[in-house]
Amino acid sequence: MSRPDRAVFRLPVISVLIPFLAFVCITPLANAGPTAFLAFYLFPLAALVYILITRTVADPTSIRASGPRGVRRIAWSDLDGLEFRGPRWATAVGLDGRRIRLPMVRPRDMYRLAAVSGGRLLIGKDAPTPEPEDGDPEADEAPGTDHATGGVGGAVASGPEESVRTPAGAVVDDE
Repeated sequence: MSRPDRAVFRLPVISVLIPFLAFVCITPLANAGPTAFLAFYLFPLAALVYILITRTVADPTSIRASGPRGVRRIAWSDLDGLEFRGPRWATAVGLDGRRIRLPMVRPRDMYRLAAVSGGRLLIGKDAPTPEPEDGDPEADEAPGTDHATGGVGGAVASGPEESVRTPAGAVVDDE
């Protein structure tokens, strides 16, 4: 199986039906009053634009996030890590501390990102585990055992919020 050249994360095409149905439902209200009510059509139009432009594209050189605020790009070499807060979208953290929200990228998409990254993002068996600290109750377990994500990440950090960090810095927090 060959390595993919690009991964695109976006809303499903069926999502376009939502603005269309909103347009149909707003039509009686927009035509019932003064011409100012025609402004109600802006809501389904804004939803349609959001659905069409919001996406994340990862290729072997960089990750590009497109949204209503514009396009932001971060190279894999400038990436310090990925943060996940529960099932929400990922946030890319750069070496300089800047944070870029990656629309539509969820924890389940880590394997697709790793495949596109060209070896810059390591997860699962490929991710090395850190040295266990003294008094760590998980030190006797097999390397790579991950209770927080069911085997997806590298090492488990102890504390009230369990998280997983891969060598490339991807963090998965389960809340």
